[in-house]
Amino acid sequence: MADNVGYTPGEGATVAADDIGGVLHQRVKVGIGADGVAVDVSDANPMPVTGTVAVTGAVAVTGGLTDAELRASPLSVVALDPSTGTSFGPITTANTILFAAIDTTGERSIVLQLTGLWVGSIDLEASQDGVTWFDAFGVCQTNEIAPGPSFYAPGVIVIPATARYFRAITSTDFSGTVSGLYSQRAFDVAPFFQRTVLSDVSTDVRMPMAGLNPQGNLTQVALSELGQVVPADGRVLTASLSRIGTVWQVETVGYNSISVQLFAQVAFTGTVTFQTSNDWTTWTAVQGWPVAGGAAPITSATAAGHWIFPTLGRYFRVQVTAYTSGVIGAVGVLKSAPAFYPASTPTVSAAISGTAAVNISQVGGTGVTGGIAIGTNGATNGSTMSTLVSAGTNNLTQLKASLGRIHMIHIQNTNALIRYLKIFNLPSASVTMGSTAAVGNFSIPGSGKLQIETPLGLNYGGTGISFAMVTGSSLTDNTAVTAGDLIANFQIV
Repeated sequence: MADNVGYTPGEGATVAADDIGGVLHQRVKVGIGADGVAVDVSDANPMPVTGTVAVTGAVAVTGGLTDAELRASPLSVVALDPSTGTSFGPITTANTILFAAIDTTGERSIVLQLTGLWVGSIDLEASQDGVTWFDAFGVCQTNEIAPGPSFYAPGVIVIPATARYFRAITSTDFSGTVSGLYSQRAFDVAPFFQRTVLSDVSTDVRMPMAGLNPQGNLTQVALSELGQVVPADGRVLTASLSRIGTVWQVETVGYNSISVQLFAQVAFTGTVTFQTSNDWTTWTAVQGWPVAGGAAPITSATAAGHWIFPTLGRYFRVQVTAYTSGVIGAVGVLKSAPAFYPASTPTVSAAISGTAAVNISQVGGTGVTGGIAIGTNGATNGSTMSTLVSAGTNNLTQLKASLGRIHMIHIQNTNALIRYLKIFNLPSASVTMGSTAAVGNFSIPGSGKLQIETPLGLNYGGTGISFAMVTGSSLTDNTAVTAGDLIANFQIV
């Protein structure tokens, strides 16, 4: 049917209308009432505003709104977050769900507060059907902890509601106590990595990062002062115990040592043993050295102290193996640096004099077990200088009739052609030029020089040291040089 038809002004009953752009719009008076009743809306009989305001997550509003309420300033209607969280705990067992699964429908995030002291982790999980669960990532707002699905220390954690259901569970290696509370929130969680502030990063500052080690495990790494990515020191492990059992245990993959400090929370009588394992089942005692030095290594302790242990197995634990009374606490930190052994550092007690022989690491020479002789023995075991101007032969010469080391070789070649130095690990009487192969073969540039100086010395083994100077590069060359071609100097021990 065409618009604007069916009414002729001036004919029949008068109808109130408003001319808008040449088109009459009929005026309608509103009436309200039950079925079969119509009462005009007026000041005395205003249009009622009643019913329910449905707001997800908030308390429903029912009843009529007054005129003052209708005329009031606009009010934003938002989801109402609970004023308090839902508490849980204390939880003391491994592989235990902290609270019943949360239905996060209509919410954007969950805030989880964890308190207590534990070893192991609190793992975050999400699910769409409440049956199959997967890792859920959260970010700690109170500690400098990288975002992840597992948390090892108290703090306030924010988790985006990416799936319908959410829950938290203790890890299979959990021990200790955890409590806390959770709340659903209407605010969005900022992308995790927007929280990273790369300020004041220089060669003097180690920047914490995380990555996968060759075994596929997540390991914290750092940027060294040389710009190299190295394993960073690990998290701090703290727990206490007043019975026989495990204080804490940790995987040590990616770290070279672990520093452990024992302290008595209450005067303690018992034995604490330090153990390592590759399979988490069979544990073996492991030696640790006092960080202050001056004492033998230990595998167990009955009093407070501080030790450094090498990470010889995949896992490390602190175990109370005997208990009488008190409370023992243990603080540990995984270290990237290797364990040092202050108690194993030798003490040089012998007097260094003209007649005393000091047992030190071998620098060179022979004659004293474990090192070189100092003082009167120096005449037989000290260094010896030898020199030779080449003759018109192969210049086969013996430097020493027994095992030794060459610390210096200087040879000047006055000929314009290249010449060769051959080294034999035999006395000269045992060398047959032309058939005995040299163990050292050095070229001497024409009108140039060969210069070798080494504090450690060259040692080829064998039963002596001999040399020859010839014109050919073959290991068995026996071609004579010209007299005066080469001026050679050696220092041996």
